[in-house]
Amino acid sequence: MNDIIKYFFEAYFHQDWRYEYSSSRELLEDFIRMESESTVHDLAGAFKELMECPDVLQDRVNECDGNFNPESEEMSAIEWISMALTILQRNTRSDISG
Repeated sequence: MNDIIKYFFEAYFHQDWRYEYSSSRELLEDFIRMESESTVHDLAGAFKELMECPDVLQDRVNECDGNFNPESEEMSAIEWISMALTILQRNTRSDISG
């Protein structure tokens, strides 16, 4: 599994993440503020790869002991990845081409 995805879900989507954030969008914005541009770029690249097989997102979360299901925010996995990728790409100056 991609280490950046593991890091992201373990560090941010921990058991109590809903007490800290009202939505995954807010969590993503905090990730961008807290992490280096390189880390944001790496996560965006990993999410871009997931766009090719979105059905594995929940499996990745489960592997990381993550506590997030995109359906809890009325999104499919592909919709959530797309939203996350848009936010990440908007907030990095680096080219995220893969």
